[in-house]
Amino acid sequence: SSCTCPMYSAVSTQSTWDMYMMTNRLRVISLCPAITIGHSRTGNNHGDTKVINAAGNAFGRIAEELDKQPEPIRTLARRLVMAFPASQPARIGVVSVDRITEGLAAALYKPLATGERIHITGDGLPAGAFASIFSEETGVKIGFVNPVLHRKIRRPILKLMFKLIKQDKLYSRLELLFDIFGSYAEWGQPVHQLGNDVRLLGLTEKRPDLYLLARVLIRHNYHVQNWGRIRDPLEIARREKIWKKFIHDLEVKYGSHAGEIPPDKFKSELQNLKL
Repeated sequence: SSCTCPMYSAVSTQSTWDMYMMTNRLRVISLCPAITIGHSRTGNNHGDTKVINAAGNAFGRIAEELDKQPEPIRTLARRLVMAFPASQPARIGVVSVDRITEGLAAALYKPLATGERIHITGDGLPAGAFASIFSEETGVKIGFVNPVLHRKIRRPILKLMFKLIKQDKLYSRLELLFDIFGSYAEWGQPVHQLGNDVRLLGLTEKRPDLYLLARVLIRHNYHVQNWGRIRDPLEIARREKIWKKFIHDLEVKYGSHAGEIPPDKFKSELQNLKL
């Protein structure tokens, strides 16, 4: 597993299986992908709602719920709620699903990788960059708060506030998000060795652009999954097929990656999308 923490990226711990494998020199390869966040061109993730997808979906849905609240509760709640327990420069260890499949295929034909533990990841996406992209695409601003202050002070206040406005279900979504990221967001996390996927598997040194990937992921989760509300696998498959063609047509029209299309132009193109 991997996540955000100040000054560290691609956080993980070595499992008992990995230590057993290394000690006994078993002829196997341990491939350890970072957080998988969808296809690098489309953001398609087959309905995944975990980790970074969970964060994006939660903030999207919470913002919509808060917009229904009367003033001044809406403004106060937005300032207090829309903040993430992490440091802006902290880099999130993420990777596209197509990079992982390349690694899986390569591992079958790389004998030098036998007995190795290989971490497949990107270059790391700053948490602040993800928040900025999210704001550009949705209009929802996400701030940051010290993880320790969040755990000791902010979290109990949030729980009380949501109870007073009778939005316990909304807080439960936030609490789930805090539980996912809480243990990773503090100092002292171990750091994985990066780059051995290139050396041992022969993958290209140029990794998927995580800034573009984050943008297409947010667009996908917003317009295809409706912030995780659409859960039926068949319906998601139908919508992602249409989305894939829509993205391909845009890439042909603009001659660039869909993530490079400015938000205003992309939104105008959505008029041609019928899901």
